[in-house]
Amino acid sequence: MNKKTLFIVAADAVALSFWALKKMSSVIPRAGRRHTLRVLVYHAVLAEDFSKDPCEDNVSAPDFERHILTIKKIYGERVISLSKGIEGLRSGDLAGDSICVTFDDGLEKTFANASGILKANAVNAAFFIIAGYLDGALRDDTHMSAGRIREIAGQGFEIGCHAYSHKSLAKMSGQELAREVNGAKEVFEKNGFKVKYFAYPYGFFSDFSEKTGELIKKSGFEAAFTNVMGDNNPGDNLYTLKRVRVSWRDNSFRFKLKLAGCYDWLDKLKAILHARTRS
Repeated sequence: MNKKTLFIVAADAVALSFWALKKMSSVIPRAGRRHTLRVLVYHAVLAEDFSKDPCEDNVSAPDFERHILTIKKIYGERVISLSKGIEGLRSGDLAGDSICVTFDDGLEKTFANASGILKANAVNAAFFIIAGYLDGALRDDTHMSAGRIREIAGQGFEIGCHAYSHKSLAKMSGQELAREVNGAKEVFEKNGFKVKYFAYPYGFFSDFSEKTGELIKKSGFEAAFTNVMGDNNPGDNLYTLKRVRVSWRDNSFRFKLKLAGCYDWLDKLKAILHARTRS
């Protein structure tokens, strides 16, 4: 058993322990607990060409459909749009623990394979798009065109910004950082898209900072999302919101554990380790 497999087995064991504790504590009512928002983040949803990406950024279309059916069963009408979720965090008036679905990168195949599943189950979703593919600075045939994004928006899905060129922002400054944030927003507006939300490329602790959050806020974005797992609570910083990463590794039971927050401890541990490396 290699180190990665051993770590995954250990993480699953800890997650099961958290799940058991949550089951026991659920019978004890907690007075004054405020409702929370969980946000799922997917990257590639693939069908006939699915293979297990070593970076764990993809899921198969059948697994994605199972995930959507699961959240509909658990959350019901509390599977909400990102805009409704942000408004609930801002006002403190979430109608029960709620969940949103998001996608990063704007891959053509992801929309082709996911959109039908989303529409069949009346689930709204937000697609975070890399602006450089809209103005032609970045080119390939795997990312959605401006015409496709316009089609998505016309179907009621939300469009967000995933920076200009998908580079980590934390160590940037000056014109480079301004291009990734302000420049990206200008590209969307030039193409007729009013984007309210930003998703940090990569989205881990070394990819965003207080400085990047301030610039994103000044640029007119209403919220920004990391890829750090956890719940979002009313009163949290809207420019470092958490999202739960989902991959092919998440079978039905493991996915339910992620919904219950049983893997959030992993990123809490990473946060401690990251803070120590900076001190």
